[in-house]
Amino acid sequence: MSDHTQKYYQGTNGSLYKFAEEWKLNAYEFDIIKRIVRCRHKGKFKEDLLKTKDTIDIYLSEQSRYHTDVTK
Repeated sequence: MSDHTQKYYQGTNGSLYKFAEEWKLNAYEFDIIKRIVRCRHKGKFKEDLLKTKDTIDIYLSEQSRYHTDVTK
């Protein structure tokens, strides 16, 4: 693990980046998980969770054309 990686991006089995790569997450999915995982550790709990809500709304809106079960 790099000395430059923040503690809130590290887990017991590697970094969030490695997790995202293994699970083939897109940018939205990674951003959502990243914010949820780090919100308690970074010191910006509410801010990170509110940004997560915004990101989920944007993701739903942009994916509505590909998934019939997503409504606007």
